[in-house]
Amino acid sequence: MVSRARGWLPLLVVVALGIVPAAASAQAARTFGTDLNRPATNTFATCFNGYDEGPFAPYHFIPGQATCTWAGVGGINNLAESHVAPANGVITAARVKVGATTGPMQFVLLRYYRRDNPADPGHPDLRGPFWQGESAPFTPGANGTTTIGVNLPVRSDFDPNLNAYVFDALGLSVLAPNVPIPAHDTGDRSGNYLAAAWFPRVSQGDQASGRVDGHSPAGVVPLYNATMACAGAAAVRAAQCPAGGGPAGGNPMFAPSLALGSASAAIRRGVARLRLACRLSMTCRGTVRLIPRAGGAAKKKATYAKGKFKIKPGATKTVKAKLTKAGKRLMKKRKRAKVQLVATMGKGQAKRVFKSKLTLKR
Repeated sequence: MVSRARGWLPLLVVVALGIVPAAASAQAARTFGTDLNRPATNTFATCFNGYDEGPFAPYHFIPGQATCTWAGVGGINNLAESHVAPANGVITAARVKVGATTGPMQFVLLRYYRRDNPADPGHPDLRGPFWQGESAPFTPGANGTTTIGVNLPVRSDFDPNLNAYVFDALGLSVLAPNVPIPAHDTGDRSGNYLAAAWFPRVSQGDQASGRVDGHSPAGVVPLYNATMACAGAAAVRAAQCPAGGGPAGGNPMFAPSLALGSASAAIRRGVARLRLACRLSMTCRGTVRLIPRAGGAAKKKATYAKGKFKIKPGATKTVKAKLTKAGKRLMKKRKRAKVQLVATMGKGQAKRVFKSKLTLKR
């Protein structure tokens, strides 16, 4: 979660302070965050209590602070339950579930910047969080879920000026020392679920320099989620912010390598023309296949089209995929066909697979 390197920080700060997300003119509602059906069982973890006692032993960390900020980042077996915004847009409402003890709280927007490391793809250069905005303070009702209205623009895209992927997470700040973090304590300290925590809270003073003092308490699930209005054209929303719950392509903390520039592809002279966007800070290079959708009419696995791609960082390009015999049969009597796009980059531990629904048009 934390990177202390500062080599490209001056450029990052200058550009970050001038960022204004695109207006959410064409929007779709989207909820992200943790499952509020979990009970609020945490009574120990607060902004003051340390980890060298109670259920956190032997973590040997004593915060002793009056305020703190927490966010959920998912885990080994739980990539969907995170507080990272899944797309560009505006958070319009947030909900928090607390137990018997409550106190003053505040939602805060946390911004991150990620650059890929070609020499070690599994360990990108991640900077943040940087304070980006916050809600008014509030005190939720005890033993229940409280919803508050907010207006927090969020970003999740590739910035060619920074050569970095930019994304926001929604944090929850507790503003009193002895108020339990609204959370479900799983008791599992293995890393199946991780939270991020900062002592004291992330505040406006962290807008320029960011924080490098985050901690990762294991097994504590902060209980809050949010609804956002996703911005962009219909094809972008379908790829990055689809209906059905949970972020597209897994946790945006590890942002998808590719994105669809269009939800449909035209076929000309036996070739499907696909619009793909590279979301890495290095060249996207690999192969693409079009196959039947899961649960579709095709009884046997087939490849309808295949091709190769090479796309510059942050660029969008038309990629050609040549129809196979199966693809030509499919489109012979149809004007449209719904298929699955599968793009593969790299090998071994560096292998990345991007999947998305696509409509072929003759």
